[in-house]
Parts: sequence; structure tokens; C-alpha cells
Amino acid sequence: MNQQQRTVLIAALVAVAVLGLIPPWRTEIRMPVGGTYEKALGHHLLFLPPASGHQMTSGKRGEFVHVDYGRLFLYWAGVGGCAGSVYLVLAGMGSRPATTTRSFAEVDAPPRREE
Repeated sequence: MNQQQRTVLIAALVAVAVLGLIPPWRTEIRMPVGGTYEKALGHHLLFLPPASGHQMTSGKRGEFVHVDYGRLFLYWAGVGGCAGSVYLVLAGMGSRPATTTRSFAEVDAPPRREE
């Protein structure tokens, strides 16, 4: 693992940690007549969940605010996919064989005859 790959790996781990500390939230409201209403509430700190703005009016109606795990895992997969791709590209760049450079005169010149 070279220095560039290590940097990509550390950046990906930091991004995953930040996304875990500031996850996406959503609210789920169960209506008294049946049915559920869901709404995304944006990103907030893990230990300070957002308020949805709705009030509990009866025992039949419930409101739940929770982390949107589906979106969070999708974010983590995107970070992992991008970081993995860059990591592999950087790994391939380090394993290329050294190439020799030749001038155009050497490439286009006819072979020399030894007499």
C-alpha cells in the first residue's frame, strides 16, 4: 500500500464516521384511520434528533422519529464504492512496468545493415 492509497483509505474512514455522526433522519406518522405518512427530516447530529413539528393528539396516533438506515447504508456504500475504485486505480498505477522512451527517428528508421 503506497501513501496515496493510505490517504484514500483514511479519507473514506473519516467520511463514513462523519456520516455516522450526522445521519439522515425521517419521521413516521401513523394516522388514526390507518395508513402511514413518512417524511425525510434532513441530517442532524446522532445525539440530537430533530423535532418533526407534529404533536401527539391521541393514543391511536403515533409519531416516530428515527435514523433513515436505508439512506445511511446507501451513503456508506457510495463512499466505499468510490474509495475502492480510486484505491484500485492507484494500485494499478504503482504496478505498471517501466517503459523506455525512444525517439521517432529510432522508431521510423529502417534497420541497419551490418557489412
